[in-house]
Amino acid sequence: MNLYLFRHGIAEERGQKADFDRRLTQEGRARTRKVAMGMKRLQLAFDVILSSPLLRAWETAEIAAEVLEHPDPIVRCDELACGVDVAKLFKVLEKYRAAQHILLVGHEPDMSEMLSYFISGDTDAAINFKKAGWRVYSLNEGWLPNAAAELQWLLTPGQACALGRSQAKG
Repeated sequence: MNLYLFRHGIAEERGQKADFDRRLTQEGRARTRKVAMGMKRLQLAFDVILSSPLLRAWETAEIAAEVLEHPDPIVRCDELACGVDVAKLFKVLEKYRAAQHILLVGHEPDMSEMLSYFISGDTDAAINFKKAGWRVYSLNEGWLPNAAAELQWLLTPGQACALGRSQAKG
């Protein structure tokens, strides 16, 4: 199983609205679309897209689903809301054990902590996960609940956007 972690794009400033209702900015939507175009250039397709219910993450998931022509509805995953409990997330992922490619859309510092936990067994690794950034790692056959994952690759938002620009031209 390959898990793709995708942090939401640039959102409205804190304090303008309730945290749950913060939307992507125009720049955030544009950058997220470019990153999704980079995913498309890599010919990625997902069996399922799981998203935090917070609006900025949900909008990020919607853009990815649209660009990638994902045929199924996005799945609301409360376990991806701010303050992820990895043990609870494992229970959700267990439902999708047969899936090959899962996109998880969420927040920081949760995405860094999840990646750290999956590859090392604790949440303390220093990982810089920028807005609209994404990482891919592969879980071994016996992955639940404590088997380590293998980091396959990671792209900065700038690298993913560059791929997206190439897709738009090609």
